[in-house]
Amino acid sequence: TVRAFATKRSLEGHYSQTFRNFDLKTPDSMTTDSYRAFKESGGRVDPVVAAGNPEARFRGYSRVGDWLAEFAGYVTDLEAGGPDRMPHLTIMRLPSDHTHGLSPGEPTPQFFVAENDYAIGKLGPFELHNKASKLPGCRD
Repeated sequence: TVRAFATKRSLEGHYSQTFRNFDLKTPDSMTTDSYRAFKESGGRVDPVVAAGNPEARFRGYSRVGDWLAEFAGYVTDLEAGGPDRMPHLTIMRLPSDHTHGLSPGEPTPQFFVAENDYAIGKLGPFELHNKASKLPGCRD
């Protein structure tokens, strides 16, 4: 799997070296299996594929899982009295190919759209709540 790399000198040191490039085998956030388990459990199972998922079968790599882990590291450093390394701007690609769902054995285009929407929903509130609560003069 190809990982991100700087295409311009000005980007060196300003990108995530763990973020995967476009790859149809890498989920943006979840798989059909993790979604099904989430739904069948009534929401008790976290559908995000991530290294820290409590369900061993859903441990792995997803773009959102990678971003959330990186963000949690920034928050942990800040809470421990370390420097604020959080970027002032984050640009993230969630490149699932929605038309790939027309291929036999692949999730439907509707699943890819729902996965993408879920991924965006996981990012926004997490960043806003955590970053804003750390800024001087800000409250939750």
